[in-house]
Amino acid sequence: MGELQKENTGCKLVITIGGKEYGPGEDLPLDFDGAPQMVAIPPGSFMMGSPSFGGINQEKPQHEVSLDYWLAVGKYPVTFEEWDRYAMEVAGAHKPDDNGWGRGRRPVINVNWCDADGYCKWLSQKTGQRYRLLSEAEWEYACRAGTTSQFYWGESDALAYIRDYAVCDGISDGKTAEVGSKLPNAWGLFDMSGNVCEWLEDSYHDNYDGAPTDGSAWTGRDVRHVIRGGSWNYHSELTRAAERGMHMPAARSDYLGLRVARMLVNGNSHKRKEVIMISPEELRAILRTRIYEFGEKPAYILYLEEYLAGMEYGIFTSQEAPQDPGDGTILMYVIFEGATFVFVTTKDEHLARMGKT
Repeated sequence: MGELQKENTGCKLVITIGGKEYGPGEDLPLDFDGAPQMVAIPPGSFMMGSPSFGGINQEKPQHEVSLDYWLAVGKYPVTFEEWDRYAMEVAGAHKPDDNGWGRGRRPVINVNWCDADGYCKWLSQKTGQRYRLLSEAEWEYACRAGTTSQFYWGESDALAYIRDYAVCDGISDGKTAEVGSKLPNAWGLFDMSGNVCEWLEDSYHDNYDGAPTDGSAWTGRDVRHVIRGGSWNYHSELTRAAERGMHMPAARSDYLGLRVARMLVNGNSHKRKEVIMISPEELRAILRTRIYEFGEKPAYILYLEEYLAGMEYGIFTSQEAPQDPGDGTILMYVIFEGATFVFVTTKDEHLARMGKT
């Protein structure tokens, strides 16, 4: 957890982690050798989507989104060398084909949403941090990096200009390129436009009517998930910051990849609206009721089911580990349906649930 500070000038935000200050776009310490390099993204507000006189209907209405928390975002899309380490350590993990283009520092391809989610869970378990996919709002905020133009480099998608910034049709030579081969945006993020489309946490919605304004993921009944960024085979116009796409969660393709994120400080999307004391058994009953009503199991329900079944995953207000107040109990905070459920268990019971006794 970092401490949010402002310099005396009042013009620059910094976050203190491990006694060191980091500003927007600065590289954060690696969580382990071979982990994705993360970059500090500051709190702020932006106009999401396209204005009424531009873009397409699925990018409207344009609306203000405010993120009041620091976010760590992958400097690059996840690479094959990062994914292959995961696949070696986790039995049954998907081992995607590289289409003969090469592995190493090329972005991983041929992964579906479930594969991407599994990679995030592995990172979470390995580091004790809560890694996840970005929300759609977080992705566009990070992509724009304070800009308001169609692209983070300006308004032009002419190939003579865009070739310095994006790997797309007409530039890509018919395949992906190594990550970081083009110029980054103002916050030091590479390949936010082109190279591979990136899976996001959100369910797909036809437009932004009713969309969250706090940076949180917008889940719903649609089983499709949002993809962003455009790819090596996309026309340059389709790499705009506001451009949206979607896919079924089981889809694997040579233009689909991922980028990861994790919280640095808490924000609006994780504030407690209401706190309810509840037992694990009561929470199970509530989840079963909601599952029957939805008919499908949204990702956050699956996370909770896995935790209650004995795996070390959950959605916590701190986005970190369960809290241990030091009195022999463990407090679990779980956000569900706009409320924060808190259940108390003994430390021994918690360790038994985690299989650590």
